[in-house]
Amino acid sequence: MLDNPTWSGVLADPVVQAGTLAVVGAIITRIALRPFPSWKLAGQVFFFAALTVLLLYHDIVPYEVGPATTSTFERVFIALAKVVWWINAAWALIAFVRVFLIFERQPREGRLVQDLVIGLIYLGAILLGGRLCLQLPRRHADRHLGCLCHHPRPCDAKHLE
Repeated sequence: MLDNPTWSGVLADPVVQAGTLAVVGAIITRIALRPFPSWKLAGQVFFFAALTVLLLYHDIVPYEVGPATTSTFERVFIALAKVVWWINAAWALIAFVRVFLIFERQPREGRLVQDLVIGLIYLGAILLGGRLCLQLPRRHADRHLGCLCHHPRPCDAKHLE
């Protein structure tokens, strides 16, 4: 990651690049394009696509669990980059909902439906992003629902003793 702390090394770091892109994207789409929902959608999709290309270029797959062979310091910043990716994905979907999910004859009910869909988008981003970025173990749907192990066979909880 940042073994050589020169300006070129800092600027070439994928986490710094992703953070810079995320800050620029947030400023442009959340502040400058706030009154223009269609342009905000286009900006959100553009910055989400740019962030996806940037992360994939640096071999950081935002929708997969990262390798456990990296250092803790590097894993923290890669997880942070993945969290930023999931937030941008949610914002792009939310902008899409705000532009295209419109009920003209019932504005209050339409806004309620929009807010419910947006809440589901945020919930999905939190659950998926938290699971993949923070490398949380998943529960197996077997007879021992309390077991947090990573093996494919049914859990007998003997390996936990």
